[in-house]
Amino acid sequence: MSRPTELILDHIEPFSIPVAEEQLGQNEFFQLSALWEGMEFLYERAKYCDDLVMHRIAPNVRMTIFGCGPETKDVNHKLLTSAFNWYAVTACNFVGTVAKVAGRHTTIPGGPKQYTASVIPEIQAYRNKVAAHFAWEEFDNRDSAAEKMASVLPQLSFQGDGFYIGGWTIQLRRNGNSSDSKSIRAWSLRKEHDKLRRRYRPGLATPNDETAGQLAAEECSPT
Repeated sequence: MSRPTELILDHIEPFSIPVAEEQLGQNEFFQLSALWEGMEFLYERAKYCDDLVMHRIAPNVRMTIFGCGPETKDVNHKLLTSAFNWYAVTACNFVGTVAKVAGRHTTIPGGPKQYTASVIPEIQAYRNKVAAHFAWEEFDNRDSAAEKMASVLPQLSFQGDGFYIGGWTIQLRRNGNSSDSKSIRAWSLRKEHDKLRRRYRPGLATPNDETAGQLAAEECSPT
C-alpha cells in the first residue's frame, strides 16, 4: 500500500501540503496538535453540560434560560463562560495557523485573518471583542460604546439545544450617539466544534468515554 504524498489540512476548501513539509515545520505542527487537543478538551466539557440540561427538558419543549434555573443548577456558569473564552482564542489560533501553513503552497485570499473570518466568523468576532481582551478595557475607536458594554456582560445562556454565548444585542444611545453590539453574535461551542471536526478531522467520532464524562461532570458542577 503506497504512502500518501500529501497531507490534507482542510477537507472542505481543500488545502494540502507535501507530507515532507510536516517534518520541515515541526514547530507549527506541534502547535496545531496542541491547539486541537485543547479544543477537544473544552468541547467535551461543553457537550457534557449541554447534554446534562437537555436530559432535563421534555423532547417537545424548546427552552431559553438566561442565568441559573432549575434545569441548569448543576452547571458552573463561570467555568463554562471561561471555556467559551478559552475556546475562542484557541480556535482562532488553530484556524489561522492552518492558513499560514497552507499559504506556503496555496494562495489564501486575504491571508489567515480573512480565512479565519470565513471559517468561524462568530468566534472570531467574539474573540476580538471579548475573549482575547474586553473591548471595554481598550481605547479603540473601532469598538462602539454598545460593544464595550456587551463585552463585560455575562452572556452565557441556554437556547433550545445547548449553551450559547454572545446572545445579547445591546442598543445604546449616549451623548446623542447611537450604537449597537450586533457584531457580537451568539455561537455554540459544541456546534462550532462539530463543524471544525468535519473540516479538519472528518470521521472523528464524538467522544463517548465514561471517564471523560465523569471528569466533565466534575468540571461543570458548582464549586
